[in-house]
Amino acid sequence: MLRPVPMSFFQCLAPSKHMRELTEILGRTGVLQLVSFPGESDPTLDSSQARYDRLLNGTQQAANLLELDLGTLGSIRTGDVNDLEKRTEDLSQRTQTILDRSNELLARREALTQNIEKLEELSFLPCSLGEKEALHSFLNVSVGPLSEEETRQVQDQMEGRALLIAYKDKKGLEKAAAISSKKGRWKLKATLEKRGFVEEDLSQLPSGVPSETIQHLRASRENLNEQIEDLAREKADLASNNLELLREARDVALTELSMLDAYRQFGGTETSCIIQGWIPSERIQLLKDNILAVCAALVRIHEDTQRILPGVHPPVLMRCPAWLKPFQSLVSAIGLPSYSEIQPTPFFAVSYALFFGAMFGDVGHGAVLLAVSFLLKHRMQSEDASSVGTLLRWLSISSIFFGLLYGSVLGMETILPALWVRPMENPVTVMGAGIALGACLMILGTGINLANKILARDWEGFIFDKFGLLSTWTYMGCLITIALMLWKPAWAKGYNQQLAMGSLLVALPFALLLFSGPIRWLAWSHCRKEENLFEASLEGILIAMEAVNGFLVNTISFIRVGAFALSHAILSYCMMEIVHTMDSIPGGIFVKPLVFLGGNTLILLLEGMIVAIQVLRLQYYEFFSKFYVGGGEAYHPFELETGHQAPSLQGDQT
Repeated sequence: MLRPVPMSFFQCLAPSKHMRELTEILGRTGVLQLVSFPGESDPTLDSSQARYDRLLNGTQQAANLLELDLGTLGSIRTGDVNDLEKRTEDLSQRTQTILDRSNELLARREALTQNIEKLEELSFLPCSLGEKEALHSFLNVSVGPLSEEETRQVQDQMEGRALLIAYKDKKGLEKAAAISSKKGRWKLKATLEKRGFVEEDLSQLPSGVPSETIQHLRASRENLNEQIEDLAREKADLASNNLELLREARDVALTELSMLDAYRQFGGTETSCIIQGWIPSERIQLLKDNILAVCAALVRIHEDTQRILPGVHPPVLMRCPAWLKPFQSLVSAIGLPSYSEIQPTPFFAVSYALFFGAMFGDVGHGAVLLAVSFLLKHRMQSEDASSVGTLLRWLSISSIFFGLLYGSVLGMETILPALWVRPMENPVTVMGAGIALGACLMILGTGINLANKILARDWEGFIFDKFGLLSTWTYMGCLITIALMLWKPAWAKGYNQQLAMGSLLVALPFALLLFSGPIRWLAWSHCRKEENLFEASLEGILIAMEAVNGFLVNTISFIRVGAFALSHAILSYCMMEIVHTMDSIPGGIFVKPLVFLGGNTLILLLEGMIVAIQVLRLQYYEFFSKFYVGGGEAYHPFELETGHQAPSLQGDQT
């Protein structure tokens, strides 16, 4: 849990004729992260990729036309690419023909529908709108916007030489239909234009009497509907009958493309191929047995990777229990730890929950968060919701614990006795405790840094790093000296004792840190090659000053722990005072529960979110800055099946 899964460098030399079988084994096993072999890849692979890309694109195009969801890659498949490409292309053409015909019919139906709606507005007209009807060929019909009052006025002005009919269209707009002889249409037109009448274009409407034409158009529309439904059924049949074909073509294309990606990372000659990559040490034998079952291959395993690959770090695969996964996500937000680092997630999880509870301690608020965590964890189906529920569960437990220490329940301090202190009554104690917790966290961070230096065999950094042994010694010496001055034990009351303790705990390590430049310059030859004595001395002084400044600023930063605990108590107190004032207001007994509920909800949401962000800031800047390097590369094994992982590593990858 504190260290990544041990990795080994795997190399395999095998006959080229077995390259495809070996690649399938690697993809099915899913434990080897391939490392590209130096040199150029086979140029014929590019033409093969274009072919498989064409098959994949054609398959996706056909699926899109048929509105099919092919899902994820189901299994490793092989097939006749030429046949699959031809069949998917034919399917696309057939589908496109259906869609084009369907779109044409839909456009015709839309035009018919618009004509029907327009004619329905004019269904009261007894005459034809066109000139093909000989019976009404001498009449002129004009339609346009005109109020009912203006319609009557125009009717009177025309003195019986025109007929005007007022009506409303489907939108409720007032309009008029004006009928006159063709001989008298000019006078009618002039009269209407004076009223702002704008004649609508009726030339696009079918000729004939509107009421009769509507019946014919409706029959035509019904016929179009039947044709559209037939095409939809034909398309649905195509989709159901060819779903498996498209899935097969998609799986074959993706399988072959994945194989090509692997081939590009292989090395070798015409008769042999070389496969290399990173593999968890515990999975070596599984892969080796699978390879030897196919062909006689030469397999070499390198445990000491720094000897054969200096400066190259293995990928990182962390084992992370379920309860730590939400915290691991927060750690990964600033990058994965490198392969040589200690995994900080367990320390982060404990300290994050601890500081959250110290800054947001309340039994009632913690209980609400606990209820929400169980709801998210067990009622919601989302994986993200479950992860947030796990995180809230640990934060709520810490909040309840510190609520018991503070004696606070939903802002009320009269229900439970404080097992430690009440923040408003002892603000200095709470502030001091926050700084003490922060100092312990920073010492933990420098301790992790020292452990990382030992693992990396960086003895120079172990002693002289900004947060190495000497700076940690100096910081702890300052803390111990301050503690002795405050508590004044009998054995350290004298001036000489205090002077000796201060010299041993503070002055000596700080002096060594201050002169670390010359010491490093004399002890390590690479320092003498990179800089002269003056530069080394100046660098040592800067490191010492930076360390002092870092520890001082970071320690002061932890005042916010007590400050937020105090602000939480003050907000709760103010909220309860407002609740109590409701007793003196008429009808306040009914408003009082709402004020109490609203106040606690506001504190829970607003302050809870702020505290969570502030604790995260303390972790990133005050804790992680002491040791965290990051820059790790996530372990991504070559896989041919989507979602496949080696059984014993399931759920372990960060």
